[in-house]
Amino acid sequence: MNVMKHVFLAMVVCFSGMFMGACDSEEESSMIVDWYPVSICISVYDAQGNDLLDSTDVKHYVASGATATFQGKTYALNGGINSVKKNSLKMLPAFFEGFKLTNVYGKNFLVFGEIDGAADMQENLIITWKDGSKDVITYHCSDHNANKPDCKRWFKVNGRLTDNPIVIIK
Repeated sequence: MNVMKHVFLAMVVCFSGMFMGACDSEEESSMIVDWYPVSICISVYDAQGNDLLDSTDVKHYVASGATATFQGKTYALNGGINSVKKNSLKMLPAFFEGFKLTNVYGKNFLVFGEIDGAADMQENLIITWKDGSKDVITYHCSDHNANKPDCKRWFKVNGRLTDNPIVIIK
């Protein structure tokens, strides 16, 4: 049994050496980087913790009639265009679905996107609620570095830095 362990380890070392030796610097420098598409996910609560996106709670529901404006275009909730850029060479092209209300693992979210994660931009996503109030989500993405791969990506809600998924308290 002990001999079998040594034979197995020797085989592992040999094969790993073969695979490591197969890579040369030219192959490493030709790495293809594909930036993942970005969806902005938003949950909305009141100060008491009520889920304002729960359509079964008519008293608190705020999503009806909400719109999202991004890059000069306004999208109705659950309206959008299912589109992918044709002739895209990306492995993960952005599949734009507009502005949707969805439920994931029992939690309600507004979802906007997908946005091309390879594009440098700083844009505002303006959510207009049925009562006329607005929340401004700033999406920033820049300084893509294909050598790491890394980029600078951040979100703000009404001027305050936040994470994605975004939480709005109304």
